[in-house]
Amino acid sequence: MTTAKPKLFYGWYVVFSCTLIIGGSIGLLWNCASVFVKPVTEALGFTRGAFTLYTTLTSVVSTVAMPFYGALFKKFGQKRIMFYCAAVCCVLPLLLSFSGVLWQFYLLALIQGAFIVGLDVMSLGTLINNWFRARKGLATGIAYAGSSLIGMIAVPTVTRIVDIFGWQWGYRAMSLMAAVLIFPVLTFVIKERPEDKGLRRYGEEEFEGV
Repeated sequence: MTTAKPKLFYGWYVVFSCTLIIGGSIGLLWNCASVFVKPVTEALGFTRGAFTLYTTLTSVVSTVAMPFYGALFKKFGQKRIMFYCAAVCCVLPLLLSFSGVLWQFYLLALIQGAFIVGLDVMSLGTLINNWFRARKGLATGIAYAGSSLIGMIAVPTVTRIVDIFGWQWGYRAMSLMAAVLIFPVLTFVIKERPEDKGLRRYGEEEFEGV
């Protein structure tokens, strides 16, 4: 008599999806910003200091926007908010490729800061907390590793594209790569809570009666 192996807990698929989402947002869209400093400033005549203010604006707006996302998740649903944020963040590099003056870069930086929060560590941490009570640290570490792992691949890849085809095509490639990384798993794999799959949080039974 053989005993069937238990299926892999669905939460681990969510963790893998989070790895790709944070890889596509922070690992790709955020970490690759430095790739464009030299080619954009040389092509458009900006000073490097003026151009790199772009990343500062994104960081400031992200910090300000972060506290509002908890309420947005509760009111509209986390997956829906993440989908909207992903759509905006994936389109932004495409818009950057058509930008030619500083205020356009700054405006898009403000928009990115407001929306990338929906795809970063805070948002994904909420998902993991929904799915895991035990082994939460492991799940979080695996998910967040996507930022570094995909960044290691994305930065030299985008750099190579910029060197060969120019900075505009570098931004357009980023837009496409981010969409490929984020949208399939966000659409077909991510579930907000284990109840959506008829499950309970991983390790929940260990804490019953405690």
